[in-house]
Amino acid sequence: MLAGTSRNPKSLLRALLVSFAMGSAAALGFIACGGGSATVQAVSSLSGLAASLVTYNSRQPAYNDFIRLVFGNFTPTTLGGPNAYRVFFGATSFYQPPVTVAQIADFSGIPVNTSTALIALRCIPQSGSTADPVLVTWPNLISKMLIDYQANPPAPNTPDDAIDTLAGEFSDTTSVVVDEPLYNTLALGKQFFEAYPFGAVTPQFTAAQMQSQMSTRFGTYPAFSGLGFSVENTATGPSLTSAQVMSQMMTPEYVLKNVTLAAAQCSCIIVPKGAWASTETLNPHYILTAGKPGGSCVQVPDLGPQ
Repeated sequence: MLAGTSRNPKSLLRALLVSFAMGSAAALGFIACGGGSATVQAVSSLSGLAASLVTYNSRQPAYNDFIRLVFGNFTPTTLGGPNAYRVFFGATSFYQPPVTVAQIADFSGIPVNTSTALIALRCIPQSGSTADPVLVTWPNLISKMLIDYQANPPAPNTPDDAIDTLAGEFSDTTSVVVDEPLYNTLALGKQFFEAYPFGAVTPQFTAAQMQSQMSTRFGTYPAFSGLGFSVENTATGPSLTSAQVMSQMMTPEYVLKNVTLAAAQCSCIIVPKGAWASTETLNPHYILTAGKPGGSCVQVPDLGPQ
């Protein structure tokens, strides 16, 4: 849910396209080297593409190179937990040249936990893969929700049933006023994180129950924008203004179906507790080579060359 939308949602939406057009390419430069025009030039020369094209390519259906960090003391065999239907990933192209673990986590809106091992996944599913990756906008996510609940019918009178009902109410619209379809979509999207039914004097489910089930099934939290970009610096769940939300939409985000690491063609490394620091860089190429694609995680002594 976008913070600030309840106060003046159309004011937020009017600025979105300008924010995306100017902010996403600049954000790519910031991720790589710290900001400024020289940063964008550095990214372009190292990647071979202008920053705008890196952003453009990452938002196309054929994009298939994803990265995910997990902090925990276990060895994963699937992309997410046992009750998850979909799992969030970032775009690998936005983390090349390498950035620090803390930066990857911050741009993804997740907390860093240095008291555990660091698990890093890089997945490159091919066309037609059961991983079914998609840029995680509200329309795309709702489409996947309906598919998942059709395959796993929710029990009546449960948060799953409420989520499925809301998803079934979505109808995308068109308008020459771009605010209009965005407004309609976000107006429904925020209901997934609020008491259900929305506006009821005596709701069937609390906002906390809805948020918990959305997180369990689809990896979404109230800081989820639904616009295809993660909102940085939201790991602690801060209250944000619309201006802050728009300025903090940095990197594209995706959901993949919760399949095995092998099915998603993932490389996986596990760096033990104490063998990594959040200030160290993590090279996606290191995950690919040290992790040995094939579906099994490999324990490594450190984060690789710095």
